[in-house]
Order: sequence, then structure tokens, then C-alpha cells
Amino acid sequence: MADRIGNKRRYITGFDGLRAIAVIGVIIFHLWPNVMTGGWLGVPLFFVLSGYLITDILIQEFEKTGTIRFGSFYLRRVKRLYPALVVMLLATATAIAFFARPLLYNLRAILVTNLTYVYNLWATVNGDSYFEQWGSASPFTHLWSLSIEGQFYLVWPLIVWLLLKLKVPRVRVAQGLMGLALISALLMAIYYNPTNINRAYYGTDTRLFALLIGTALAFVWPSAKLNGRAKRQTRRLLNLAGFLAMAMLVFLFFTLNGEWAGTYYGVMFLASLDIAVIIGVTAHPATVFSHWLNNRLLNYIGTRSYSIYLYQLPVFVFIDIWTKHNHHLAIGLWKIVLVLILAELSYQFIEKVFKRYYGVDNIFNFDSVRIYTAFVMMMAVMATSGVLTPQASGPKPTTKLEQRLKQNKKLLAAQNAKALSAQQAGKKATSQTEETSSRSASTAKGAISIAGGATSAVARKYNLTD
Repeated sequence: MADRIGNKRRYITGFDGLRAIAVIGVIIFHLWPNVMTGGWLGVPLFFVLSGYLITDILIQEFEKTGTIRFGSFYLRRVKRLYPALVVMLLATATAIAFFARPLLYNLRAILVTNLTYVYNLWATVNGDSYFEQWGSASPFTHLWSLSIEGQFYLVWPLIVWLLLKLKVPRVRVAQGLMGLALISALLMAIYYNPTNINRAYYGTDTRLFALLIGTALAFVWPSAKLNGRAKRQTRRLLNLAGFLAMAMLVFLFFTLNGEWAGTYYGVMFLASLDIAVIIGVTAHPATVFSHWLNNRLLNYIGTRSYSIYLYQLPVFVFIDIWTKHNHHLAIGLWKIVLVLILAELSYQFIEKVFKRYYGVDNIFNFDSVRIYTAFVMMMAVMATSGVLTPQASGPKPTTKLEQRLKQNKKLLAAQNAKALSAQQAGKKATSQTEETSSRSASTAKGAISIAGGATSAVARKYNLTD
């Protein structure tokens, strides 16, 4: 583990490995949901990691400079996220326009909401369920998480600056953030609806707890203060905590169903706490996790995890359409290969280009940026043929089967309500019957007692035995 000199922050080895684990989980879940039922937990892993890293960076900047350069922060985020996202959106829209026109519906709204980072809010009302879309999946469904992160990046630097400027004790800040995380988890439970989980699953307020857990960890576990020469007992305790937390995460990856009610009634929150333990242990330079997760393969996948995440679902959806949903293992492996190729191209020619680009002053002298701009304009022209079609402005019309299913769903709900009412009435009648029976039993008991007394008198008079 190396510390950077001067104003450069410490590079945390092992975090690229965690990104790799997250994106691998998501990919396997999207390809073979029955194999890795909880692979979707890769997204909470990204959330907690982002919350920790961004907060840690902001705190270090404030400690070194006495302030936070908001313009610089936002420029870094835009360069890191926006160029690759724009290319992916336009490339996918172009592919839809030419090869998959049934996916044109809602295309305008999807593009606009993704470019403005509010797609998750749109999806709570208009989007498909994340867990019930494999037959006719949208190539954009997975982008809801990027919108939540974009909203977080917009407001969080100002909040961190204010907290540090006011010199609020960091332990109290962490406690407050955990309190807000609990409220967010409570909102998830309140908004959970088993017939439509979109509000609970896509909502910013209901998913914010994972990011908040990461931010709380950064205030009490800053990476710059972690000593690589920790005592042996400390290392053992940290490694033990890491092993237990990682074992639990692997178990949840293979078992936690995203449609279970328990997932929304606290299990996802507890899983995010477990993830925070793994991140905290990995951030410490004295643990084995900071070394084991720092290997060539995981680092390769981790550094390209953003582009891999962007392209995985579009590739899967289009290949499913072209192969008529052939789920043979070989098809799945070819999907992964194609995703990795596209991600490598995106990383080399988009992400790395804009990482080297430092400002707007020399934009016209920066050949790679000019090539990118020309490429984006060309794709925008091609995508226009799909965006301007009437289908792109509205939702997909429901088929007769979908209408029938919707009607049956309403009838079922009405029958359930009627049955519930009858059940409650039955309970009331049963309660009254039990009360009447209790009175009757009391009366009968008295009669039996009297009869018993009379019988005893007769028995005594005539010397009768039982």
C-alpha cells in the first residue's frame, strides 16, 4: 500500500477488487438469476463504496486546503461519468432504431431522464420491475443506480463542507448519518408493495441508506489515518471481521431474493452494514484483504467496472432478441466476451481520454476530445431516426393478454378484499358465538351442579353406588 505525496490522496489497494466483485455479481445475476439470486447486491456494494470514497476524498481535501473546490469536484465527476454514459445511450438508441424497434417505446423519456440523472424517479412510476423483465427486458433498466449516484454527487460536497466548516464532531456526524440511514431503510419498508416494488426499489429516499452508511464510515474511519503497522492483535481482529463479513456477503449473493418481503424489511439494510465492514477492513493497509483483493485480474475488471456496468444489459438484451432468448451456456459466455470488448474500447478511448483532459480552455486543441465530439454527433444523428418516431414518445400499448392479466389482477384484488371482509366478519361472529357458548356452558355447569347435587341426595337415600 502506497501513500501519495503532497496534495495527492492515498491510493487504496483492494477497492478495485471490490468493484470487480460488485460488477461480477450484477452480471451473473442478469445472465443467470437462478444461479446467483442475490447478485443484484453488487449495486449496494457500489453505493457504500462510493459513499465512503467520495466522503473520504472531500475530507482529505478540506484538511489540506481548508475548503472544498466544488468546481473541480463536479468537473472530475462529469469527466468520469458523463462521456461514457452519453456514448452508451446514443449507441443503444441507434441499435434500437435499426435493429430492435419494439424497444422504441418511451425512448425519449428514457434518454432525457438518464442525461439529467432522474431516471430512477421516472422508473418508480413508468419503469419495468427490476426482477420481472427477463422476457422483454429494457436495455436501460440498470441505469437507475447511476441517477441516484448523480443526485448524491450534486448535493453531498456542500453538506460535507458545511459540516467540516462548523466543526461538528465527526462521531456525532457519523451518528446523525446512521440515523438518516435508518430512516431511509424505514421508508423502504413503508413503501414496499409486493405487487409493485418499483417505488421501494428505485426511490432515492428508499435506497439512500447504502450511500449514507458509506459516508458515516468515512467520518470515523478515514483512510489517511489508518496505519499499516498496526499491532498483531488489531490485524487479527480486522481480518476475522473481514472474513466473517465476506462469507456473509457471498452467502447473500447466492441466496437473497430481491422479491422477498424480508429484503425490504431490513435485510438489505443489514447487508449494506455487512458491506461497510468489508470496505472498512479493505481500506486498512494492515489487513490481508487490501492485498488479496489487489491482483491483476480483479484490478483489470475493477478499473473497467463502470463501462462494464454500462454495456452489460444492452448487450444481453440485444443478443436475447437476435438469438430468440437462447440461454445456452455458450451464448452467455459470448455475451460476457462482447461486454468486455465494448468496455475495453470505452475505457481506452473515452474514460482514459477524459481523465487526461483537465479543463475547457484547451478543448479545441485536445485532439481526442474533438474526435469524441464528432463521434457523438454522428451517433446522435443516427439515433434521431428512432427518437423522432411516434412510438418513442409514449409507453408500449398493452396487448389483449396484458389487459386480461391486468383485469384478472383487479378481480383477484377485489376477491381478496371480499374474502378479508368475510374473514373479519367470521371472526366477529365466532367471538360472539364463543361468548354465547361461554354463557351457555356456565348455565349448563350450574344445572349440572344442581342435578349432581340432586343425584347425590337420591343416591344417599336409596344407598345407590356409582
